[in-house]
Amino acid sequence: NFGLDALRLVAPKGGWPMKGVRETASSATHVLDRARIYPTVAEAVADLHYVLATTARERGQMKRVFGPDEALAEAAGRLARAERVGILFGRERVGLSNDEVSLADAIVTFPVDPEHASLNLAQSVLLVAYEWRRAAGRAVLPFTGAMRSSPAPREALISLFESLEAELDAAGHRVIRFNI
Repeated sequence: NFGLDALRLVAPKGGWPMKGVRETASSATHVLDRARIYPTVAEAVADLHYVLATTARERGQMKRVFGPDEALAEAAGRLARAERVGILFGRERVGLSNDEVSLADAIVTFPVDPEHASLNLAQSVLLVAYEWRRAAGRAVLPFTGAMRSSPAPREALISLFESLEAELDAAGHRVIRFNI
């Protein structure tokens, strides 16, 4: 939905492609078709210049920690300089291991309620992808909502209200009339 189209998967449980994944891809089967599979995270990130790891937990590692807006602005700048950038997302149930986080240059985390800090994988990807689109300057609304016709004159509005009130009266509904 937000323009990320290079998917790398690490040892997907049940193999690849997973059953039913194409049916839920909603206009993104090209991403699935080009997905690259790796046996380890280290191999998946080996050719990247800059890697962000997503996590909700303090890891005790000496890494810079960014919110998504700052992290993706940094990533966009690096991509503009022709660096290869990647974002690590963990498993749905347990996230990334400490060893996997250690392969990253920095951590991206979300300013969530500490009592409910864990996001599911889809939520995390969605938030990061949205921030990526914003940071890349591509977050343009698809439509404006601009008026396509001139506003109705008051006499037309009054006529509409009178017609609606008459129909509601005829149907047996109580109508409260307002003077306009």
